Amino acid sequence: MDKGKIFEVELSRWNPLGANPSTEIALPATPYELADALEKARITEDTVYSEEVLSCKLDYLPQFIDPDTMPWAPTPSVSGQRISPGYIPHGYERIEAPKGSLYHYTKTDRLEAILKNGRIRRFGDQECWFCISLADTLRLMEMTVMKEGYPYVDTQGFWRKYPAFVPEDYMILQLEPRYQNGDWVCWNQELSPGCSAELLAQAKEFSELKKGFRGDLKFYQNPQVLAVAPLLEQQTPGMDMTMQL
Repeated sequence: MDKGKIFEVELSRWNPLGANPSTEIALPATPYELADALEKARITEDTVYSEEVLSCKLDYLPQFIDPDTMPWAPTPSVSGQRISPGYIPHGYERIEAPKGSLYHYTKTDRLEAILKNGRIRRFGDQECWFCISLADTLRLMEMTVMKEGYPYVDTQGFWRKYPAFVPEDYMILQLEPRYQNGDWVCWNQELSPGCSAELLAQAKEFSELKKGFRGDLKFYQNPQVLAVAPLLEQQTPGMDMTMQL
């Protein structure tokens, strides 16, 4: 892999009538390289396509690769028609709605608006994401926002690096969701068989931590609000954080 590249993916156009044109590209890439790859795979705005991670640096977990958040990702459609909201893109799996409480971490400065609205909003994503336990939530944070300096792709499709993690800047909400229609999904990380066993295990763990709801999730009033800083101070290796509630 060329110097400065993080991972390689294969883009493949979905063609129900026969061969699926595809191409490989190393990322990050310039706009010209991206345009060339899309042209080779014959991917346009009216194309359904898939992407698969072929290789990656061993110290980088491609947990943020989501075709719905990449700047070059076409809108899923068939024959020029937008696919219905029930469509599950490549890499997603529809799951049953989680039972019981849900946990969602957020920045402290967003807490007031969330409590006032009574819902977790998707913002630029297709889903809003939750964990089913406090321990899972802290582990998810450990693999994402606590990774100071690690790269990720934001909901606008831009490459970013995690800033310094300040525990006081984060809160965790324990929510009781209200009934509403909508799909629940998980995002299954797709890695090359050539990746290390450690990386495959990390990807599997990351996939299983998050549960996504396709829509803005409404919740009942007065959720429990937990400050992250004291939770981290109390945490010890192997401790089940759910017991501290």
